[in-house]
Amino acid sequence: MEVIAEGVLARWFRAPYMVQGSEELDQVRKVLLSTSPEGYVEACAAVRDMDQRDSVKQINVPTLVIVGIGDLATPPSDGQYLAEQIQGARYVELEGAHLSNIEASGNLQRNWWSF
Repeated sequence: MEVIAEGVLARWFRAPYMVQGSEELDQVRKVLLSTSPEGYVEACAAVRDMDQRDSVKQINVPTLVIVGIGDLATPPSDGQYLAEQIQGARYVELEGAHLSNIEASGNLQRNWWSF
């Protein structure tokens, strides 16, 4: 995992966040490094092969779709599509990449949590 860790983190977080560093970033790095390579590969394959574009139309509870504006793995266009498929879903973009919930945690506006 050491060989790929920094590349993976660079896809999960934007460069400014990586440069500034944080306790949360260190924790994510630690978890990634402790992950078995086989488990990581299998998880990546499961996500790659999963297609739930039709099944999300069945969601009928209040839903908030959150995307990071710099997410390379799940770009905002994918989140917009998801929100359009779920009746009544709300869509929010955060300043961040794939783990925008961590990267933008200090700047979150709480008012979009209410439905």
